[in-house]
Amino acid sequence: MEVVEDFGAMSGAPELPYTHSVVVRVPQHLRDSMSIDVEENRLVLSCVPSAEPISWTLPFYPSISSSNGGGCMKMAQEVLPGGIFEDLIEALQDWRLSKKESECLAVAKLLIAGCREASQEGSIPILGEAFASLLRPPPSFKSLIDEASPALPPPPPPSLHHHKSQIVDDAAQKVLDYVVEHGDLPPDSDPDSSRPLFTLSPSFLPQETFESVLSSIRMHPDILSSSSSSLGAGFANTQGYIFRFSTSGIPRLRSHEWAKPLLPFFNQALDPLSNAFVLNVLKCNPSSSSSSSSPSPPYAVDWHRDATLALKPEAAALNIKPRLAFSVSVLYLSVPEDIEGGELHLRDTTRPLWRGSEDKAIDERIVPKSNCCCIFRGDAEHAVQAHKSECGGSRISVVLEQYRVPTGTQPWLSEFEVVDPNDFVRMS
Repeated sequence: MEVVEDFGAMSGAPELPYTHSVVVRVPQHLRDSMSIDVEENRLVLSCVPSAEPISWTLPFYPSISSSNGGGCMKMAQEVLPGGIFEDLIEALQDWRLSKKESECLAVAKLLIAGCREASQEGSIPILGEAFASLLRPPPSFKSLIDEASPALPPPPPPSLHHHKSQIVDDAAQKVLDYVVEHGDLPPDSDPDSSRPLFTLSPSFLPQETFESVLSSIRMHPDILSSSSSSLGAGFANTQGYIFRFSTSGIPRLRSHEWAKPLLPFFNQALDPLSNAFVLNVLKCNPSSSSSSSSPSPPYAVDWHRDATLALKPEAAALNIKPRLAFSVSVLYLSVPEDIEGGELHLRDTTRPLWRGSEDKAIDERIVPKSNCCCIFRGDAEHAVQAHKSECGGSRISVVLEQYRVPTGTQPWLSEFEVVDPNDFVRMS
């Protein structure tokens, strides 16, 4: 690597140490993996020299410390696409030199547009709060967003290329406004109201693979033993086992003896945008009621929404709360031929929670069928109806909860754990 031109120190306010701008020669194939760090207001570059150098202008950005926004530039670099991050650096440089509100507004627009393009809308309130502390006072980030909103164009379609005209969509602005006004993230909600409540995928796995998965799961000790613990409160008359992990823990999942049979399902159901997961096998035993009427109690799994995300113990002290799953996939493995009941019941996401509400409507009833996968929204309240079977057959399914955790919360995710069933369920 070679420095070809040094523009020298740049004048301006000392609180944001943009000290130099340099042009360096960097190999094209190493550009994305180049190591960049800031130490005592000096830019540190690490790169292997190449026979095919190129010129690349790389301005300094603020050192990463709590004194200038709690590491906001590093957070932005991890979330934003490269082109938008470079534009953000330029916008901050312009703001540092001019201190004009228009330049501060440009920073706000780039943050939100970058999060949108990276499909990281959940990072908007976190980055917005961090940069608000960096850029205030004055001006107020919220007042700038309010000023910009009447002139904002409609959100453009997704694109692989960055255009500076891509600004803010209404949903992103509402999230940022909520954070500024309340000092906390808004309640979990899905900004895409058009997402269907559920979808069904019959013949989800090749038949030979499906039969192999079922045979292996039936040999698990917690499935074989009738004395195994139920999967926590609200999961009466059930058994099973649970894995919780983040993206970095997937290699540990793949190497775990009892997780290997679940991998064909996990690989097929995996949402590439999710970064935290709960994978569990659920065995619902038949109701012991001798009545010929509907099974009693009515539910083997009571009404709830899935919020069983694995967080490190210190997350509670920081008031980091469990999030609702983005989606839940249920693959039916074993369904008794003479089953009565056992349906998955779903409520529309616009309804109040079942408990304490007079609204007891059931919007969808999914009849379990072997090798059929039901994928439903993670913010949908659901329950599993108890079932009867004269032959004593159990209803066995494998469930994958998938979470899209924003960048600011990811450091507190547990990498991998096998969970005690009694600690599993956290209903909301």
